[in-house]
Amino acid sequence: MQLEQLASGLTGADASCPEEFGGLSISGLTADSRQVKPGYLFAALKGVQVDGARFAPKAVEQG
Repeated sequence: MQLEQLASGLTGADASCPEEFGGLSISGLTADSRQVKPGYLFAALKGVQVDGARFAPKAVEQG
């Protein structure tokens, strides 16, 4: 699935997908930065004790 297809269902302030990323192919989704592989979309969710955005750099390193 293409990132722009996933983003098309969003509404509100975060509803846009930057044009340069719209054509990216997404092969998986995870909220666990340790499970990120090339082609995965990392969902940086805010938890009760830890904000997932803290792990975004690790997810980028892994693909």
